[in-house]
This record gives sequence, C-alpha cells and structure tokens, in this order.
Amino acid sequence: MSKIDKRFSAFDNIPWILSLLDFTKKALLHHRIRAVGLCFGHQIIGRALGASGGPNSNGSEMSVCSIDLTPAGQRLFGKSQLAVHQMHHDSITYNPKNVVSLGSSSICGTQGMTIPEKLISLQGHPEFDGEIMLHLLEATEELGFEDSSLLEDALNRVNDPHDAEVIAATFLRFIRGDFDE
Repeated sequence: MSKIDKRFSAFDNIPWILSLLDFTKKALLHHRIRAVGLCFGHQIIGRALGASGGPNSNGSEMSVCSIDLTPAGQRLFGKSQLAVHQMHHDSITYNPKNVVSLGSSSICGTQGMTIPEKLISLQGHPEFDGEIMLHLLEATEELGFEDSSLLEDALNRVNDPHDAEVIAATFLRFIRGDFDE
C-alpha cells in the first residue's frame, strides 16, 4: 500500500490530538460557533461527531482530484463536481450521525459534510495552488513514496484547474449565514 509520510493522524490517541478533539466537541455544542474544516480539520470534526477513520484502504489522493457532489453539495457549491487539491491517506470511514454528505470520490467516500448553520468541511485543500502542491509532492518523493505511478500521475495534474475560489466563496457564505436552508 502506498503511504504519504505524515507525523500525526486525526485518529491518533495522543495528548494534543485528544485535547483538540475535546475542544472541537465543545465548540460544536456552542450555538454561536460555525466550524469550518479542511483535511485534518475535516477529519477532527468527523471524529468529534463520532465517525471513525484512519488509513484509507483505497489509497491516497494527491494533487487536483475530482469530487462528485451530492444534491446538497450541488446546492451549496452551484455545480455537480469540484476539482480540489488533495494530499491525504487518512479519511473518515463514514458520515457521522446528523451530518449531510456533500460529496465523494472513487477513493474517499466522505469528501465533505455539513450541518446547516453549524459546520462545513472538506477533505481537500482549496488553499493549495500548483506551486505549493508541487513542493509537497517533491518532498513526498524525497521521503521515498512507495507508489511511483501515483506520484507521477499527481505531478501531471498539479497545475490542473481547480475550484478554490468557488469553495472559498461557499465557505464565506456559510460563515456569514447567507444560505437559504
């Protein structure tokens, strides 16, 4: 199995992760807090809501990847698919109770989730651009990434168009409370 080198997993049971998990659980209970999570944050929010996860048996996602949006995801983002930079091997294994799924990919079944007026999260990295991803992929290669064909494919997609602006605008509307739910 290919593996992205990582120091920590959102599913580790070490003191600082458990502290972050406790903080996230408390924050999600507060009526005025709207949570936004990306990648590790998405996984921490999922875990705080009771989902399990860890290394994805389907493998890793790296570089620009496509997310097939659910009807709820289509309403929020205004399109049927999102292209977003990804860099993960861990994932949430199922949607937590009471969340609405926003989308999935062939590798990861829980690419995004929301609870209206409470949280929105994505597995991907809309904050990354091609240059950042290229540096991460080069570092991954230097660390001895085991799947050279996956890495080569990711390098070929590093500058593909992606929907960072659509995602940012959607997250901003969520934070401002602009959705008509």
